[in-house]
Amino acid sequence: MALSKQTEEERASWWLFLKANPIGVDPNIINPDVMSDLPENVRQTLWAETTSSLIYLLGDENGLSEDQISDIARTIREIALGNITSGNLTQELKNKLGTTDAIAQNIASKLTKELIAPNYFQISQLYEKKHRVGAVPTKTSAPRQPLAGRPLESLEQKRATIEATAVPGKPTTSMGDWAGDLEPEDQSTQIVANKPSRNVVDLRKSPEPLPSKLPPTPPVVSRPE
Repeated sequence: MALSKQTEEERASWWLFLKANPIGVDPNIINPDVMSDLPENVRQTLWAETTSSLIYLLGDENGLSEDQISDIARTIREIALGNITSGNLTQELKNKLGTTDAIAQNIASKLTKELIAPNYFQISQLYEKKHRVGAVPTKTSAPRQPLAGRPLESLEQKRATIEATAVPGKPTTSMGDWAGDLEPEDQSTQIVANKPSRNVVDLRKSPEPLPSKLPPTPPVVSRPE
């Protein structure tokens, strides 16, 4: 369509695309293969006329020039392609536009809400894929070294050590004897422990024989009539 035959609305739309659209500001700068590999929602956001309108209105509200408006569109394109992280949007705008912190923060806040947040998952994946964010190199663990110290004692050596260091009147066994290396009890202690109490019947003794002579039968007393 010849430029002279375009309506005012069509000319405005075309101008908006060339000045404020993330794709239109730099025609043919993006490889077609890169565009085709983008997620569908991200690709539509970049091409959308609503995206161009938003960028232009933000620039116009903050008194920016046409070149500065185009720089906003370029910044959004770089974030959508995964070249820069969306977390640096405010700083990127401040550096490219040469504006104050307040203006850069205001523009970044509205762009994030309208363009980045709805596509955040796909955009963050593109950035992580390009920059390998979160990739932790595998680390080979070194072989464990043997514990330093004196060699383990045998049971006989341990028994001799316990007997040599035993304190009279103090049990020689400890929690370290869990493996079965226990100190035998004194024989006198065993005898006392096995001696039955005076009030306890010792079942280990054989029962005494019954007396051979039974006691006399008690007389039968008749009841009076």
